[in-house]
Amino acid sequence: MTTDAFAQITGRAASTQEDDPLSQSKRRWKAAFLSSATLGSIAGVSGIWINALFVFGIAENKGAIGLVGIWLLVIAFPLLFLSAHCLDKVDSVERQIRLEYCKRHGLSDENC
Repeated sequence: MTTDAFAQITGRAASTQEDDPLSQSKRRWKAAFLSSATLGSIAGVSGIWINALFVFGIAENKGAIGLVGIWLLVIAFPLLFLSAHCLDKVDSVERQIRLEYCKRHGLSDENC
């Protein structure tokens, strides 16, 4: 009964085994999300700052520094799309873990 209430109240159940393939997959997707979101955010903000220096006339657009700002912005978008994809995969794996938990404890799919 406690397990029943836990699954219904929280809407999710965590895997209890750390070496479970689903838990490992979830951990990998979270690590990929954190790294791609961090790098994408840093690249985007850096590119915006570099280009803002040129737009407001604080620095002169000489040489490769102007291209660096543009390339940082270009690189930021795929990294942020990758982080959104990783979040979708984390949600999918959490759903699989929840369904596996319910199957192990004899709950129907509609209670999960």
